[in-house]
Amino acid sequence: MPPWPRDIFVTKKHIYVAESGSFRVLRLSKKGTNAVAVVGVMNEPANVFDVTDSTKIGLEVVLFVDNNENLYVSDTINGKVLWFPSNSTSGFPGVIVAGSTMPGEDSSHLAFPHGIFVSEIGTIYVADAGNNRIQRWEKGSFFGVTVAGTGKPGSNLNELKFPTDVVVDSKGYMYIVDAQNNRVLRWQPDSVYGECIVACTGSFGNHPHMLKMPTSMAFDSYGSLFIVDSLNSRIQKFQIFEKFDQYTTPRATKPTKTSATKSTTTETTSITTTKKLMTTGPITSPTTTTKTVVIGTTTSSTTTTAKSRTIIHKI
Repeated sequence: MPPWPRDIFVTKKHIYVAESGSFRVLRLSKKGTNAVAVVGVMNEPANVFDVTDSTKIGLEVVLFVDNNENLYVSDTINGKVLWFPSNSTSGFPGVIVAGSTMPGEDSSHLAFPHGIFVSEIGTIYVADAGNNRIQRWEKGSFFGVTVAGTGKPGSNLNELKFPTDVVVDSKGYMYIVDAQNNRVLRWQPDSVYGECIVACTGSFGNHPHMLKMPTSMAFDSYGSLFIVDSLNSRIQKFQIFEKFDQYTTPRATKPTKTSATKSTTTETTSITTTKKLMTTGPITSPTTTTKTVVIGTTTSSTTTTAKSRTIIHKI
């Protein structure tokens, strides 16, 4: 099977690329040179029935790298998240830090995990797509806790349907790509309901304010939210914050409805960023023109202090 880049994560020092097809993760210099395999074994996929071998990974993986360059790999097909130390090399055994040796639906298992986010204290948030929920795993825990969704597919604001990405800020607000509901939700900590912030029409489409099977998202340093709008073959840009600095408190705009009209007000947000890049398969030239959209907003006095990753997605 020929290799293709499935996911990418950029730190201050390195570029990490999940090379699907060859079943490994590569680490490169910031210049894109000196590629070294740090996870997996070349052309040897993990087998879901081989519970003892954690040196291999499956075809579909998503990456997260912490501030110490430790690598987390969401192994979608095999229903688990693996941790690898910063000095890992090809064939190094990973440690299961979320999920188990087999996919499942109880609190100790995951089913088709996709996007992951790891806090500074090692708490792991997993978009548990096959179980229609977001799971939070405390460091060292053998069980996850459902923090968004009911575990059953649905389109109400307390439900998710195949969520594929999650970002968490410093106050515990979660930003969730709810893929099969074609929307993005923001979820307050300890709440049983989310609020829709992007593509809130209740349907899919190719209009500027709509999405069709979004897969992942990214905030940049200017407060823009970029969304991989998969089945529309485009990247959508929504202006969520006015400014977005790595270690400062920027001015922000809060979306309250989906519109192509520019109208902003302010709320306070601070997000710590790390760069991430994601794709859903081989890179091909899109047939649809990419559109840039600014979400209309109305006045709000809500204040949020946030931490997140800056992620740059690829088509």
